[in-house]
Amino acid sequence: MILNGQYTATVDRITEGIATVLIESDGHTVAQYEVDAADLPNGAGEGSVLTVRFVDSSLTGMDYNPDETDQRQKKAQERFDRLSTRLSDRDT
Repeated sequence: MILNGQYTATVDRITEGIATVLIESDGHTVAQYEVDAADLPNGAGEGSVLTVRFVDSSLTGMDYNPDETDQRQKKAQERFDRLSTRLSDRDT
């Protein structure tokens, strides 16, 4: 897939100084991209949501989106809390 334009992306993991970034389109992961972790925007780390820009599959820019990152982390925590509550209810 050739990437052109602006996408939402998530920093999936950082291993040995390399960040693996999952590129999204319409809510689905469509590509994976690796970038030097030192090149991530200030404040970005594992789990961070980014806005990324590509021209002919070459990364031309990245911006950290702290609001979207917080929102996604809260949703994930709420799902976890609901699931753990349901499991603890079964134990009683």
